[in-house]
Formats: sequence, C-alpha cells, structure tokens
Amino acid sequence: MPLRLSLIVLAALGLAACADAGDPAAPADAPAPPDVRTVLDAQERAFRDADMAALDGLWSADPDVVVFEQGGVDSSWAAYRDGHLGPELVALDSLDFRHRDVHVRTGDRLAVATGRYTLSAQHDGEPVESDGVFTTVFERADDGPWQIVHTHLSRPRR
Repeated sequence: MPLRLSLIVLAALGLAACADAGDPAAPADAPAPPDVRTVLDAQERAFRDADMAALDGLWSADPDVVVFEQGGVDSSWAAYRDGHLGPELVALDSLDFRHRDVHVRTGDRLAVATGRYTLSAQHDGEPVESDGVFTTVFERADDGPWQIVHTHLSRPRR
C-alpha cells in the first residue's frame, strides 16, 4: 500500500474522533468547513448525466487515488474513469444513482462520508438494480475545494 494511501486511511480512521461542524465544543468563531455533501450531490448528478468532465473536477488527479468496488481495485481516478466507470455510464440508460443515510465527519484537510447508495438503470433493455454501502474520503489542499481521493462501494452478496 503506497505511503500516501496508508496515511489517508489512518487519517480517515482518526476522523472518527474529530468534532464535526455542528460540535458545540468547536470555537464559535471557527469558519464552517466547505460542505462535503455538496460534492456527493454533484457526483450523483454527474453519474446520472454521464458527465465525465464534471467528475474530473470532483476527483483528485493524484496518482495515489484508489477505488475499491465490489472486490475490485482501480489504482487511480484515470484508471477507474477510463477502464471502469466511463464505459459503464455509456452502457447504462436512465441511470439513477443516489446516496442516502449519509454521515459526514470533517477534519481540516480530510473528510469521510459513509452511507448507503442505490442505483437503477437499463442495460440493453433490461433493468439493473443495485444498492449497498459506501465510504468516500475527501482531501482538501489549503483552502481549495474538497476532492475525492478514495471511495469504496460494496453491495450485499447475492
């Protein structure tokens, strides 16, 4: 496991002990962190619209980005986009992808969102349905936007 990914995973686990934006123990004059949920919502729209340019803006181009999906591993955003997600979005019609039961923990430079997802679509005229759980890790450089650096999607065994 690359050092940066190891550090991201360790930091993400450490976020469980962080105060979230609504924590009364946080200083009253501390600025509210940017809303990670906004990035998740933009990702949903981009999936539904098969908008790869929008997705490129949401994901980090860092080569240490890793995607875990249904037991598979993509070693970068480009590998996931070009070899996995992009072809799926082209092949699916009437795609509806949603996050639900979302919980977000935010630190200074890392945030973690967990919850459930649902997906419905048509492929070659046949219905496609999936649901499961997700974890998405976000990173922010200085005061820049939150970008996705890791996601893990998992559905129940069939």
